[in-house]
Amino acid sequence: QQESRLIRHKLPRAEAFAHINKLDRMVFGSAQPRFLIATAGKAFTDVLAALELLGLDEETSKQIGLGVYKIALIYPLAAGSLFDAARSAEEIFFVEEKRAHAEHQAKLRYFNCNTRPRITGKLMPDETPLLPADTPLNGDVVALALAERLLASIPDLDVRVPKLAVMAERIRDRRARKAGGLSAISRRPAFCPGCPH
Repeated sequence: QQESRLIRHKLPRAEAFAHINKLDRMVFGSAQPRFLIATAGKAFTDVLAALELLGLDEETSKQIGLGVYKIALIYPLAAGSLFDAARSAEEIFFVEEKRAHAEHQAKLRYFNCNTRPRITGKLMPDETPLLPADTPLNGDVVALALAERLLASIPDLDVRVPKLAVMAERIRDRRARKAGGLSAISRRPAFCPGCPH
């Protein structure tokens, strides 16, 4: 009986509450975007940092049809609010810390729709990995994945925003220099003083 109450009553009511009270909302860029970034929690600040790193301010985002949708309630996902926000979207790019929760729910809710946007995040449309699920996100990681998806989704973007590819390349170079500069700390094995083992 408890499971029945949860599935038939509580979860639908929680979803309806989130939708009616507009907990999930557009917070940046275009109100009806072609490319929608859906994010929640700490990942939201990573998205804002990524946009800044790529040189995409609010005005430029509006011009290219990019919008950021902030999710307040991850489970259950308010599908009605997402459908409204993504009405004009060709792609929804989910940015979530660690495992994908909202992304999987969105895929399930869009599955039987006649017209649906591409859904990316942890995976690309061809199922290759995009955002890591095993390490924390940061502005650089999100910026590189975002640039890749934007350039693939908006064909004339490299002409309209030529600095985007340049900024992504700078981030890639900076990350490569950082990774190359790290040296492994070596420690010789030794017994603890007085250890009999």
